[in-house]
Amino acid sequence: MIKAIDTKFDGHYFRSRLEARWAVFFNELGYAYQYEKEGFKLSNGVWYLPDFYIPSLHLWIEVSSPENIYDKIGKLQLLSYGFKNDFVMLADGVPVDRLYRCWHEGKECASVTISSYIKQKEWGVPYFMGNWNDLDKTAMLTARMKRFEFDQ
Repeated sequence: MIKAIDTKFDGHYFRSRLEARWAVFFNELGYAYQYEKEGFKLSNGVWYLPDFYIPSLHLWIEVSSPENIYDKIGKLQLLSYGFKNDFVMLADGVPVDRLYRCWHEGKECASVTISSYIKQKEWGVPYFMGNWNDLDKTAMLTARMKRFEFDQ
């Protein structure tokens, strides 16, 4: 397993470069995010701290490398039980133009994405289809190409 690299970006110390790349993506699309806003005690007694919260979308996001998702899925489902108006998304891997798994009130929803299209429509939940425009694709590319070596 590859060890995560703590990364400073946007005034935060992220636990991995992958988390920092998602922060770059959110910034590029103009979504204000909160990093590790709040921890929750799940119904199984486990404490869980989601990586991001995007208030304008009512969306909690857990970032994970693709090989670590199986440990997260059950926790995200349990986490989603506590939210009537919020969704929980698993962002596995770097931001790309695909759909991501999402839960609401304990049930897995249709897969979702975060895009500039949501802002254009002024929707408050993640988008359940894949409409990506040039702004989205540029944000994805910027996030994947970001260099963090000099605390930029």
